[in-house]
Amino acid sequence: MSRYHTEFDRLYAAPNGTSEALGPGADALLGPDGQTRAMVLDIGRPVEWPLVAALWRAVQEELDLPAPAIAISGEQSFQLWWSLAQAVPAQDAERFLQALQRRFLPAVKPARVRTFPTRADAQAPWTHARRVPEPVMPDQWSAFVAPGLAPVFEETPWVDFPPNEEGQAELLSGIRSVSPAQWKDAWERLAIEADAVGDRASKSPAQAITQEAAPRGEEAPAVALVTQSFNDPRHFLLHVMNDSAVPLALRIEAAKALLPYTVDR
Repeated sequence: MSRYHTEFDRLYAAPNGTSEALGPGADALLGPDGQTRAMVLDIGRPVEWPLVAALWRAVQEELDLPAPAIAISGEQSFQLWWSLAQAVPAQDAERFLQALQRRFLPAVKPARVRTFPTRADAQAPWTHARRVPEPVMPDQWSAFVAPGLAPVFEETPWVDFPPNEEGQAELLSGIRSVSPAQWKDAWERLAIEADAVGDRASKSPAQAITQEAAPRGEEAPAVALVTQSFNDPRHFLLHVMNDSAVPLALRIEAAKALLPYTVDR
């Protein structure tokens, strides 16, 4: 077994299976009982690396999860690959990714986001993402990439030839699996966020951001994070987004609130 297969199996292979034995495709990622150790979020159409990069950072800083592997899909998207130390039912993996989507990508059109594992309906069988690397189209291969190199692939998220397996193995060697404790903690945090969606939706973006900065039980002043006044709410949000002194979570909230005004999604 090559070093690449060893690293891929360490992270993503379904229980009692190996990617090399099962061959190419998604079969290696789903066990016969529907259990999986791989969760994949595919974001693109069009490709937008800054959006993916913000999510990649946010899940680490807000949910304390290990960094997911970054992949170019071989088509028009980036992918984030999470590894689970302990296999979970495919339905739980899907629900977790949907919760991430609601929390961090609320302004992104659903057609731009795909989650794996997935199924067409409640009676359909589960399917998973294509294994990486693989040829997706003629002269278009998927591949795992380093965070620092990902922006290079924003216009063409593929490579023209089979990626070097040793290089792919080296990238995967630095990825760590989500432990059962981290999984449970992230679920609890996402559940809290989901419960708060309705409350946040009833406030203006500026109110939501400043009030979340205050301790529980306290109402934050309308300009808790800034000293000057703003006549345009968008200017206020831009200030929050660009202020390095503001907690990253709040800067991300400001950026998400601005998305509908900057790009047609």
